[in-house]
Order: sequence, then structure tokens, then C-alpha cells
Amino acid sequence: MPVLDLLAQGEWYDYLTARKNPERKAMDAGHVRKELITILGQIQAMSGLACPALTGASVPITDLDKFDSKIWPVATGMLAATLNVEIPNNVNIFSTRGACRTPLSIDQAVAEVCRVASSATPVAAE
Repeated sequence: MPVLDLLAQGEWYDYLTARKNPERKAMDAGHVRKELITILGQIQAMSGLACPALTGASVPITDLDKFDSKIWPVATGMLAATLNVEIPNNVNIFSTRGACRTPLSIDQAVAEVCRVASSATPVAAE
């Protein structure tokens, strides 16, 4: 079943609304990378799409079929839920900000997640 169908059915609601980790512990980049690669593979598989071998140098926006702005928030929400951190809705871990958006590699996305997770204001646990 395509990812967007699952999202429309509300099955991934918890991923998109995760608000956890009140301690805001420093993130281990290796762990974040491993989880992100796993999640990207899951999304591709659930969408019925092939997933190439991903490394830190891989750029999901260009390397993964149909990985676009409709799927980025799902991947970000799944990662936030898996890591027990809050990634604000205005943070795109897959491209830079501004008029000339540049796709980010997995390692660059990991650095952004670690930065956001360690600097975010703590929230009350649900």
C-alpha cells in the first residue's frame, strides 16, 4: 500500500505528532544514520519501490524514486518517533532553506537532526 494511503488512513498519525524526549540528550550520529537509512528503506518498500544501498553520502531526494515533498514529512515524523525527539514542522532535514533549495545527503540530514534534537526546547512527555 502506498505511503500516502497509509497516511490518509491515519495509521501513521503517531509518527507525525510525536513529542517526546524531554531530556534532550545529545544524539549519537551513527545511531541516527542507521535509523534514518532503515526508515527510508521501509518507506520505499511500503510504496512498492526499489531502494538502492544507502550510505551517508546518499541523497534521498535524488537517489530514491518518488521521494518528494509529500513523503519527506512522513520520513521526518517516523524518524522523530523512532528517536523519541521532536523535529519541528518547519525543519526540512532533506534540503536546505531558501529560494535555491539544495538536496542534503543522509549525513547532512543526520547533522541537522542532531542539531535540532540537542537545541530544541524540552516538551512535556505525553
